[in-house]
Amino acid sequence: MRTDDPYAAIARRLGGRLLDRRPLTGGVSADVQALRIADPDGSPRRVVVRHHRLDGPHAVAPHVTGAECALLTLLAERGFPVPRPLLLDESCALLPGPFVVLPFVDGSTELTPAELPDALIQMAGFLARLHRVDIDLAPPGLPERLDPMPELLEYLPDDPRLSRARQRLQSDSPPPGVRSLLHGDFWAGNLMWRAGRLVAVLDWEDAAIGDPLCDVAGARVELAWKFGAAASAAFVGHYAAATGTPLDDRALARWELYVASAGMAYMGGWGLEPALEAHMRRSHMACVLDAARRITAAEAR
Repeated sequence: MRTDDPYAAIARRLGGRLLDRRPLTGGVSADVQALRIADPDGSPRRVVVRHHRLDGPHAVAPHVTGAECALLTLLAERGFPVPRPLLLDESCALLPGPFVVLPFVDGSTELTPAELPDALIQMAGFLARLHRVDIDLAPPGLPERLDPMPELLEYLPDDPRLSRARQRLQSDSPPPGVRSLLHGDFWAGNLMWRAGRLVAVLDWEDAAIGDPLCDVAGARVELAWKFGAAASAAFVGHYAAATGTPLDDRALARWELYVASAGMAYMGGWGLEPALEAHMRRSHMACVLDAARRITAAEAR
């Protein structure tokens, strides 16, 4: 192993010696590497280096890595299933951008059909608990995500089936949502499972302070293409049960319109296989049409 290898230097800072490394797939704005390190007693351990890009089409703001590290530490201390950070480096001296080192989580992002029903309950419970965290404890500088309306009208597809919903949205003045701590990208690819139990929620770089229905809508849209409409609807019911409060379906529909429309606008840059992208576009459009129907139905009542 080259002595000038930055990952060898990271291993030394962790008190060990680099044995090998391999890239992990799935990151868009972060380069993710799994390292295997030999500790001084010779025992191996695995860690993950999340290195954020500061330039290019998927660049993040310089403070994002530090905020993600602080938030993971906060949540780990409160018993949430998240990896507790081992090292933060914002100097850009070793890698061309800030990075955080996390323990490797052994698990899978995939679920069996038998595991899915209970997994939906666990997902809803995690979000409900996250949304109850005191936002005054959150790291400073998190973006706010309280109102989908300005960007929603920009992303909404130009489709005649959406004309009534567009008119309704243009005249709508919804009250601001409750301010909660949000994950910002709560979908199956960021959830690690082991034997049907949720063992880690990953990738907190999109964390924000905002309307909790933003997280719920994001999860619902992602569940629809991954597991189908029935799983998506069940998740929303479990979330409402976990919070003990009925959800404002009209407000949820606005967020679903935003999430699904924005997804269709951006997924061309996600590097998806053509067949998967086509499937996701169909599912997202179905979510858009369903949300639009609920918005116009609310108008008619």
